[in-house]
Amino acid sequence: MRQGWDAAKHRHVVLADSNALPPRDYLQTMLAAFRDDTALVISMPIVRARGLLGDVECAVLNTFQARWQYGAEAIGIGFAQART
Repeated sequence: MRQGWDAAKHRHVVLADSNALPPRDYLQTMLAAFRDDTALVISMPIVRARGLLGDVECAVLNTFQARWQYGAEAIGIGFAQART
């Protein structure tokens, strides 16, 4: 991701999972919410899935990952979130 970030020549950069299938107006909707003081936007995923493996993913993303990320942010440690 670093090479892409360094090469970006646009005002806004969106990093998203390769398996993400957002609505067609996703970027327009997100950019419409930006203001002059907007810096970095991240949202915790709320995962819904079916089956045993889906349940495991939900348990990790909806509980443990969110807690670690909020905790890291609280003490000033950076982290990465794969979803926009």
